[in-house]
Amino acid sequence: MGENGILLVRSNRGDYKFPGGGVIGNEDCYEALLREVSEETGYIHAAVKNKLGTVVEQKLMSLLIPCCFN
Repeated sequence: MGENGILLVRSNRGDYKFPGGGVIGNEDCYEALLREVSEETGYIHAAVKNKLGTVVEQKLMSLLIPCCFN
């Protein structure tokens, strides 16, 4: 991968996504991203340069539970 490349991972469904996942323990977002990149791609010398955004995942089961908003 080149110096200015963006790393995408192909899922088992055939779509492409950014590597990433949840924060574990006392990790900050930077440490969690480097760990997830290593786990999902095998890259152990990755560099995080610029933050592009934040992804918030909504689990399907939480959508099925009725809730109220004040």
